[in-house]
Amino acid sequence: MNKQKLQRWDPFATALGENPLNLLRRLTADIERLFEESPGWWFSPGEPRLRGEARWIPSVDVIEKDGALVVRADLPGLTKDDVNVEVTEETIIVQGERKKEVKEEREGQYRLERAYGSFYRAVPLPEGVRPEQVKATFKNGVLEVTAPLPPAKKEAKAHRVEVQEAAAEKKAKSAA
Repeated sequence: MNKQKLQRWDPFATALGENPLNLLRRLTADIERLFEESPGWWFSPGEPRLRGEARWIPSVDVIEKDGALVVRADLPGLTKDDVNVEVTEETIIVQGERKKEVKEEREGQYRLERAYGSFYRAVPLPEGVRPEQVKATFKNGVLEVTAPLPPAKKEAKAHRVEVQEAAAEKKAKSAA
């Protein structure tokens, strides 16, 4: 005789036998623990963390303009002396630091959202860019690095050649 235990029917049970509401509770607890224990890397650039000092990542645009690769970085509050630009054959590296101002306790101050700290951005360069030709300017908090692009390789054009019959074959055909 087959003796099986009767189990109470759970309308929310999954094929694995676990209630999806319990799975959701466990997932929520895991996510909360992640936010409490992690250093804050999930926040977007410039957004402060829930606790501690935010890491600052300046916004960068990379465009092609007039035969050059142009990298623009928004660096508000910095001067050209606060920024270091290095160029290799493969990469433009922009780095620096926005130092935190002395905190003043003022009446009516509700929130501090500006991020401070060091930053590092690396922009890959296409093959053939010559580092010695790269120039940089800094104006109104915007760094602009211009790297002349190498001339594009011209595609070889195909020219159709008409095939002529050899003279000996022409004589053989006309004699036949």
